[in-house]
Amino acid sequence: MAPVLIYATSVLSLSILDEAALSYLGQGVQPPMASLGNMLGGAESLTILTSRPWIWLPPGIMIIILVVAINFVGDALRDALDPSRTENPGN
Repeated sequence: MAPVLIYATSVLSLSILDEAALSYLGQGVQPPMASLGNMLGGAESLTILTSRPWIWLPPGIMIIILVVAINFVGDALRDALDPSRTENPGN
């Protein structure tokens, strides 16, 4: 069961990145629905990127936080559920 849980966290973080990328490109969730990729897609021009960072910065930071947090959960699960790993305080 442990490898399945660890693999699920990896798949979840990759799915978040895939959905954001597809929505940014216009192939994912369509605009009346909210998506982090759609929010990033709102900042397509250089003028918006430089003069209005509050449009693209929060969704970008949220994607990073979500993916890193899910990866940390997967690492913690791997460390907690790995039966072959033994703690050796002397090393």
